[in-house]
Amino acid sequence: MIASHRLGLSLVTLLLACRPSPDRATGTRTPGGTQANAAGSAALLAELADAIDPGEQPPLFQNAPPVVVEITAPGNAVEAATLEAPLEAWETLPASASNNARTVAIIQLARGLLTAESARVRDDHDRVVRLRALERLYGFFDQPMFVNDRSFFAAVFGQAAKVATAGKGQGTDEARAMELVSFAFDAMKRAGALHLHTAAVLMREHPGDRHVPDVLDRVARSVAGEQPELAVRLRNLGVELRGEYVTAAQLLEQARSCYIAFDSGCGDPALARGKSKAAAADAALAKQIAEVETVREQAAKVRANEQATALEPRLERAQLLVELGRQRDAASTLKALLAEFPDDARVVTTAARQVMSDKFDLEGAYRVIASAPAKLQHRDRAYLEAAIGLRATHFAYEVMPRVRGSIAEMMTTIAPEYALLKADILEYEAGGADLGKVIRTLVEIGEAALPFADGKSDRELLAFARRQLPKGLALQGRAPESPEAWRLTSGLALLSEDRAKVLSFADRPVPPDADGTLALQHAQL
Repeated sequence: MIASHRLGLSLVTLLLACRPSPDRATGTRTPGGTQANAAGSAALLAELADAIDPGEQPPLFQNAPPVVVEITAPGNAVEAATLEAPLEAWETLPASASNNARTVAIIQLARGLLTAESARVRDDHDRVVRLRALERLYGFFDQPMFVNDRSFFAAVFGQAAKVATAGKGQGTDEARAMELVSFAFDAMKRAGALHLHTAAVLMREHPGDRHVPDVLDRVARSVAGEQPELAVRLRNLGVELRGEYVTAAQLLEQARSCYIAFDSGCGDPALARGKSKAAAADAALAKQIAEVETVREQAAKVRANEQATALEPRLERAQLLVELGRQRDAASTLKALLAEFPDDARVVTTAARQVMSDKFDLEGAYRVIASAPAKLQHRDRAYLEAAIGLRATHFAYEVMPRVRGSIAEMMTTIAPEYALLKADILEYEAGGADLGKVIRTLVEIGEAALPFADGKSDRELLAFARRQLPKGLALQGRAPESPEAWRLTSGLALLSEDRAKVLSFADRPVPPDADGTLALQHAQL
């Protein structure tokens, strides 16, 4: 039961508190520049390698417990040239791939990483191929969601771990799954340092390799939040090494990095070159151009507000620093704002979002919300969305695991935190948000289901669930344009045995549906 609570509440967090950042796709990989170009830049590559290198690092899978090796280790040795195959498979996953499909693909990537770390190489060619694979694989896992055990991915991965370890080896399935999950998240915390060190080795030892420009781009993404100026140097060299092979997308990413570093002197020419290379009918490049132009405007506003003393321009500056990914500057700016304006919900919200944007640290972001004064000014929709999502995640991971005993004892345990969460939900709904109506309905259903939460009333719980479609229909009547309301009602319809009510739902129009998923679900009713 606790696991299902975690998944459900993590979904709330996903909906409210973790808005996706803009797409930063760089287009297809290019052949890169010539080996002569790269060799000619060996000194600069070595200098940049020194700037990024954290030093020698132990392999990610060193001292891995047996359960990890059993689950991830391939059956046979793999040729060095095939080490990047899991990444190629990941990159070809369709956008419509399910969470389960993505989790399986990520496990295959971990398997590929173990293979790459232990691969036997025969010569220098195999060595460089292995280094390339390791750099890409470490770079893939150098993402905040992989190092935080309170993310939606963590909940899905936890379920996958239980399936993967079921009936294998010694110990209970639950204990083995927990061992796997614990090792995975601890290990992934080292992926960033391994990524930078491996990239530095490639840059020093193989400056003429045609993949070096791609390595520079990936490292630039990794360091941009803390060292935007270094990211620009990496991007600029990548563009130089590609020479005539540089693409419009790569030039646009160079421009983005320049603007984020407040260097319009390199951003404007890169943007102009990117536009000149972009095909007029390429929708993806048109979107990327619009994004880069927005970044240029945001950077200009940040610079314009550098000397501001009033709250509003300083807060806007902090929000834009978060948007630009300048996390170090954003954190220091918000620390000062929180000290001066601790009771302003807008400042509290921005500070919480900065923590999430930087390290995906949901518990750290929750502490920002929880430590704020009880009476806040400007409790707007943005604050309530962040507060609900973060309280829900804390509730799932910190409060629910302490639940023991009878229903009454359970309620005593959860009451303090639940009261705060529910108050935020009611305030959010009262503000007119359709999503607030959806969450309120979920809360009402959950509260009504509490008598069946003793672990002994599964049949009664299922019967209860089959009777909830009227609540979904009423919700959809109050929020007919809400995709979330439609999805909840659709799920209740699939459980319901009341055919007349199911048909009445099927006759209702589907809300606006950009990607067609709601229409597909509607057809399956």
